[in-house]
Amino acid sequence: MKSVEDVRNRQGNEIPDQIADSVAGQNILVDLRISELLDTVAKLFDRAFRNPAAMAEEGAQLAQTLQQIANGNSTWTPQRNDKHFNDPAWTENTFYKGMLQGYMAWSQSLQNFAEKAGFEAKETGRAKFLLSQISEALAPTNFLFSNPSAIKAAIDSGGKTLLDGYQNFLEDAVARRPVPSQVDFRSFKVGENLAVTPGDVVMRHEMFELIQYAPQTEGVWHRPILFVPSIINKYYAFDLAPGRSLFEFLVKCGFTLFSMVFRNPRPEHDHWGMEAYIEAIDAAFRTVQEISGVEDPHTIAVCGAAPLVVSLAGYYAALGERNIGSMTLFVAPLDTFGMTETPGLGSFVDSKLNDVVKRWPASKDRVAGATLALSAVDAGAAHLPTAGRARARARAYHGRFLGRRDRPAVRRTTIRTVREAGSRGYRDGNANGSR
Repeated sequence: MKSVEDVRNRQGNEIPDQIADSVAGQNILVDLRISELLDTVAKLFDRAFRNPAAMAEEGAQLAQTLQQIANGNSTWTPQRNDKHFNDPAWTENTFYKGMLQGYMAWSQSLQNFAEKAGFEAKETGRAKFLLSQISEALAPTNFLFSNPSAIKAAIDSGGKTLLDGYQNFLEDAVARRPVPSQVDFRSFKVGENLAVTPGDVVMRHEMFELIQYAPQTEGVWHRPILFVPSIINKYYAFDLAPGRSLFEFLVKCGFTLFSMVFRNPRPEHDHWGMEAYIEAIDAAFRTVQEISGVEDPHTIAVCGAAPLVVSLAGYYAALGERNIGSMTLFVAPLDTFGMTETPGLGSFVDSKLNDVVKRWPASKDRVAGATLALSAVDAGAAHLPTAGRARARARAYHGRFLGRRDRPAVRRTTIRTVREAGSRGYRDGNANGSR
């Protein structure tokens, strides 16, 4: 298999623009970093000083809108499905109603300025994204004394919600979570109420472990399934608990199931790249073939693993080998070039930035799990509607102001658990990814 370095060397260290766009389109899914917005911040300040007319025009329009709000003549209302502002005070209380309308007018004014600043299309998209992040962060529901629901809850509970919220904040701070947690992590324990479908580790590799799940039917189908989970997430997202497990369902349907469990890369694994992951998946296929005696097992690939499995299938086809009987892909980002035109996210894939991609060093850059979590929130905010972004903000709202975290009922079980998996950091480490 050819590595990225092989392609670079064959083409005289030059990578065509379309390939660079495709690579950037893929990376933007998990590697949208705050530092990459600094250039946009500088350009916004530059345009504000160089083009004061646009700022003055938008400022005058905002002042006029705020005057209408003060006179009670505004028609600004939140979207009906935006549950973040569903407290009656936002529509019935004059003070809170005016605050919300003023906030909405100001947020729209920021977006209008980005459009009038004279940027090119991609730059305008990045500026609007940055300004939307600012306005979302300054939403009145994100502050205690401008959040009527939080004030009511604090009064009704005698201040207990504030104490619980402070405790939640301290837990997130100690754990260094970049995004407030949504659930009580203490409710879950791998091997007790997570990942309890019985099976055994049948192969250990530097990059993964391979689990074969025990049959639960009298007979099994001839062709097994190799499950290739997302490289940057937990494999047991598909084996949550009895009755809520895809793995359990497949096994009970009579399939012989194998699943890869990727290892979390550490500094000594910086040499791992996409070619290494493809070769690891190939090793898993060979092992499944050897154990089952079937040359063409089914495969299911998830998220970022899907392009790798598709690439491997192409490699097999080039060799004239039929090593895959069927392929099922979940949320597969295959058209990475098409992602360059995705509203919001596509603004961060600019042909003017391709020179940076083409000059990437050969060394790999690990992305920490915390960075991936924050990137996922940022990336989601780039294309979610207002109601969707409100649901993202609800993490902090419920955890910090209402002192609540979901404590889902978990089902205890005595089913024999997967033995030994995770002995070398395969199961329980922070989810890190290699680029």
